[in-house]
Amino acid sequence: MARKCKCKLCGKSLTTDIAYRIKINDKNAYFCNYEESQTYKKRKEDRILLEEYIRLEILNYDEGQRLPNLLYKQINKISESYGDEILLETFKQQTKTIKYYNQHKDFKNEGMQIMYIMAIINNNINTVYKNFKLMKKQEKINKKFQIDIDMFNKTKDLSKKNKTKDISSFLEEGDF
Repeated sequence: MARKCKCKLCGKSLTTDIAYRIKINDKNAYFCNYEESQTYKKRKEDRILLEEYIRLEILNYDEGQRLPNLLYKQINKISESYGDEILLETFKQQTKTIKYYNQHKDFKNEGMQIMYIMAIINNNINTVYKNFKLMKKQEKINKKFQIDIDMFNKTKDLSKKNKTKDISSFLEEGDF
């Protein structure tokens, strides 16, 4: 008999006999289908990359140091609207600015530093998002109109073979 479960991504009620199951940290995780499980894995990987980038590049923490809860709250708020991929790209583009202010501005505590960093991110994330959408749109257009160079070269070679200066193919047998 199947047990009730919930999709880990969308929260839909399912039963274990129809749900797609994967193991995460030796525990079963259920999804509506394979695509949702892949989406969940991608989101997890994006979050890990984002946290590592912030930990090592932005805050210069050691490998085992944990990020502050305030930072997690701010990241989760922004991530709901834009996603971790856009957030990571924004951090990468604003790294120089953030590092400059971390060195030249005197913060009273780490919380103020986090709020300042997140203000920089909030001010720039819309621009990054628009550029990201434009880039994706451009990639779709490029895929649609991509020219196969090998095919072009083959047709070019064929056209050379067909072009001869001999007009005998136009003349009838008696005209020779």
